[in-house]
Amino acid sequence: MKKIILLGLLLVGFGCFAQNETTEKEYNYLTKGLKIQKESGLDVIAGYEFKNEEMLFIDKGFAFTFSDFIEKSTGNLKGVSVVISSQISGNTYYVCIPVNKSAYNYVYEKVIDSFTIDLAKAYAKALSIRYAKIDQQIVDKI
Repeated sequence: MKKIILLGLLLVGFGCFAQNETTEKEYNYLTKGLKIQKESGLDVIAGYEFKNEEMLFIDKGFAFTFSDFIEKSTGNLKGVSVVISSQISGNTYYVCIPVNKSAYNYVYEKVIDSFTIDLAKAYAKALSIRYAKIDQQIVDKI
């Protein structure tokens, strides 16, 4: 019974995002503008905020920082920012997980396809850890 209720809640939750998708402005900000903002010490663009920031360290020298990008006026999730730091190469990657059926899902998939095998494995582990915690929080509320 709990599984059926959980599935129903998840479907309702995803339905809430149906009218909400990541725009070009938001995608570009999370993949390009965020780097400039951090390097320059600037504030988040007007009308938005980051919530639920979580940093995960995954084997092979990768650090992942996940943050929900929220539109203040609606409270809607507009994308998930993932900043990936590689201690091996010294590179930092700025990734946006688009919300819902955004036109940027295809672009996101291309970014993931460009990852090295080690980075792709670490990313899969980080995503699993991050979203398993969210699922557990939903179950705990039931």
